[in-house]
Amino acid sequence: MDFSHVKGITIPEGSVKQLSIGGAVVWKKHQPFWGLKFTANSANSSVTLNKTVQAPPEISLSISRDDGETWSPYSIGTAINLWSAGSNVCIGAPPGTANASLATGTTARYYFSMTGSVAASGSVMSLYTIASEAAANATALTSYDMYGLFQNCTALTSAPSLPAMTLASYCYHSMFYGCTNLTAAPDLPATTLATSCYYSMFTGCTVLATAPAELPAKTLTQNCYRGMFQNCPALQKAPAIKATTLGQRSCNSMFNGCTNLNWIEVRWTTAWSNNYTSAWVTGVAATGTFRCPSGLPDTYGTGAIPTGWTRTNI
Repeated sequence: MDFSHVKGITIPEGSVKQLSIGGAVVWKKHQPFWGLKFTANSANSSVTLNKTVQAPPEISLSISRDDGETWSPYSIGTAINLWSAGSNVCIGAPPGTANASLATGTTARYYFSMTGSVAASGSVMSLYTIASEAAANATALTSYDMYGLFQNCTALTSAPSLPAMTLASYCYHSMFYGCTNLTAAPDLPATTLATSCYYSMFTGCTVLATAPAELPAKTLTQNCYRGMFQNCPALQKAPAIKATTLGQRSCNSMFNGCTNLNWIEVRWTTAWSNNYTSAWVTGVAATGTFRCPSGLPDTYGTGAIPTGWTRTNI
């Protein structure tokens, strides 16, 4: 209902969020949905959320085709058709409810499949609750939560935001593995990591050209960045790795097979070891720039500073 003019009073565009008469709210400005949204890049695209044969935790989801104004129940395994280019759908926990967990293991989880060409946007955290963005971001991730969530979605061209600051073991493992049309990684602001949290997250994303500007965590955990960007040949600049403390195998194979990578920055001074960086730069570009503290040992090879690169002390 349009209450933009009431009894001759004009409400300036964009200046009022709601209108009350006699204490009752009669109009409320719709706020664009902040959560997970899928938009078709081409006609006859589709998105489906599936679950593995071994049952994951029970969840409830709803979808909206009007940017979050109205919601209808979604049945797991049902294709959401996006018939025309530009058509979209929002997805999240039903209003007034919340999902605590999306997985309990590699074979007990949910995962998307897609056809056509689809761009994701908004926050993935609406899968837990749509009560508010703040409430969603306060949700504690559990182990394996988004393991392989978009794995092998070759129709996916852009990723949703991942705002969680504290991660759980395996929570983003293989999340975008094999997404061969994904061009850019989302920001990864988490400062508290967990075992294998980013393991193989973007492995095989063959057109991924843009990584996050930085990986801000100061302390790494076992396998946390292992294989994270493995076989991403379009990637030229690595995220600045701010960690000063490494974990067992934390960076093994991290950039293995990134044939055009020519810029890396690290902040640790730990002696090079296969316990931390085995094969981490195997197959990168023949020349490049490696920025690091002056205290880092001047060692070159596939498990250290790439051979042929220029070292620049920070």
